[in-house]
Amino acid sequence: MRIILLVVFLNLQALANVEKSQVSIQNTTIEKNSNSSAENRVDKRFSINAKLFGIAFMTRATSLELSYFIDDLSLVSLEVMALSGDVNNGELSDDFKGSAVKLNFKKFLSNSFYINPGLYYRSQEFITLKSMNSNGDYNYAKEEHNDVGFDFRIGNQWQWDNFTMGCDWVGINSPIYTLNDVKRFRNDRNSSLSVLNFYVGMAF
Repeated sequence: MRIILLVVFLNLQALANVEKSQVSIQNTTIEKNSNSSAENRVDKRFSINAKLFGIAFMTRATSLELSYFIDDLSLVSLEVMALSGDVNNGELSDDFKGSAVKLNFKKFLSNSFYINPGLYYRSQEFITLKSMNSNGDYNYAKEEHNDVGFDFRIGNQWQWDNFTMGCDWVGINSPIYTLNDVKRFRNDRNSSLSVLNFYVGMAF
């Protein structure tokens, strides 16, 4: 009988030691991740980001993005972009400006790494200096192009308390439908790259 009681006591002591070790491991893990981006995204509902610089649709781009947290790993956002650039054409210059509105779905796959598919509507305009007359006045021509398409990007976003910072490292934009066909923009029927779009913002 004493032997049986001794065996039971030793088993209970071993089980208590195991549970104590598990609690210690769990506490260590929580402490290690307490300042992680994933932990800092918990209970956030909205985010507003300003894209400071980058290349989108193979031209210079800035944007403002408003996001809603579906959960800690998923966001849906509306992004308004301003596109700008110029193209040298001999001695004259073609002034380009454009804009895009994007609906994005961001999904975090780890602490900070995410994928970001979306849909966009893009409007572009070229104001071309055709010629100069004897009085020194320029003759201008304007061409416009509008299309809708699919966008896919990958990047990292780091979250502190309320401050957030991230970068879309690389992405691809692929037109689905062209609303008006302009000869100058026919190359835009092909896919184009987005590169190094850096942004900062606030989440709350």
